[in-house]
Amino acid sequence: WPEPAAQHADRQKQRPMARIPALTGADVLVTGGTGFIGRHLLKRLLEKPRRVRVLTRSEPPQELLSNDQVEFVVGDLGDPQTVDRAVAGEKIVYHLGAAMKGPAEDFERATELGTQHIVEAVLRQKNARLVHISSLSVLHSSLARAGDIIDESWPLEPHAERRGSYTLYKLRAEQIVSAAVRDRGLQAIIIRPGQVFGSGAELLTPAVARRIGSRFIVLGDGSVPLPLIYVEDLVDAL
Repeated sequence: WPEPAAQHADRQKQRPMARIPALTGADVLVTGGTGFIGRHLLKRLLEKPRRVRVLTRSEPPQELLSNDQVEFVVGDLGDPQTVDRAVAGEKIVYHLGAAMKGPAEDFERATELGTQHIVEAVLRQKNARLVHISSLSVLHSSLARAGDIIDESWPLEPHAERRGSYTLYKLRAEQIVSAAVRDRGLQAIIIRPGQVFGSGAELLTPAVARRIGSRFIVLGDGSVPLPLIYVEDLVDAL
């Protein structure tokens, strides 16, 4: 009995996918290229005369579909065959793709397994480089005291599971990249942005206040400094 429903879903998926042109030879890949940071990075990359490949889970917006500088691979980071196809022939991979919400299984598949698949695919490409987007949330922030400067040597969070699925799987993903750099010769750099803001971002984030029913509960007394970074500054760094 589920077969007709599954066939219908397949047809519904293939119809828009058929409009996506075949791959023609981009040498830069962006995962998560239709997300907030990814959109800004993609815009900057396209300022130069180059082709950029984007790995996305859903049908891309029409303005990107009609841009002959952009090519798409539609699929899931949790699928190693899809990731291999996306990375094939690439020289630089900007890995921004990760789960942002949902159950722990979604974070495990998209963030942890997805990063493992990206690392394996990049290692199979000759001279390919990986730019991996991690997060400040992987750091042991409760150690910090007023006046401390947190740099790259700061300890990692020892109890990431207590801080939720986002932190736990972001940390695991970063450790996958670090281990591949250390043990397998992966050419990679890890970027840990703070709280990114700018055009298109929500101003009221969970770091500021949380919705409880019809109310917002402000965390602290409103004077806690946030590790903000403007999205265009982050794109400069990338």
